[in-house]
Amino acid sequence: MVAKRRQSSVKLDDPKQTVSPARQGTARAPVPAMAPSVKSSSPDQRVGSTRTIIRASRVPTRFVEPSLLEQAEGLRDAILKSRLCHPDPWSYTPRTRSWELEAQRIIDDIAEGKDTETGRRAYEALAAEVGNDSEFQVARRQF
Repeated sequence: MVAKRRQSSVKLDDPKQTVSPARQGTARAPVPAMAPSVKSSSPDQRVGSTRTIIRASRVPTRFVEPSLLEQAEGLRDAILKSRLCHPDPWSYTPRTRSWELEAQRIIDDIAEGKDTETGRRAYEALAAEVGNDSEFQVARRQF
């Protein structure tokens, strides 16, 4: 069966000019070029002029270590995620609850501006305990 080709309703001024099949039916009328007006009240009324946009260049920044609060929140989120991803959540969940409560206490102390050195030591102790747990490592491989 032979399919009929859709005829274009666009008339071409130049016989050499063609319209691609994908663009048939979507041809637009040419926009006449107008000389820019001598006095215009707004930049939107100027026709034929160009506007240059200068963008700020991106300056490469050095890597900034996350703050203690961001690190503690990241540890708490990793603990929560490990609870969801662990292959045997029934035996693993009670341990994560205690870690989660400790992480939240550390986050609250840091956010309130309490002794930062004590908060840092508590965070490092919890991170070491969680990081050395073999079941946490199993769960971590899942996410």
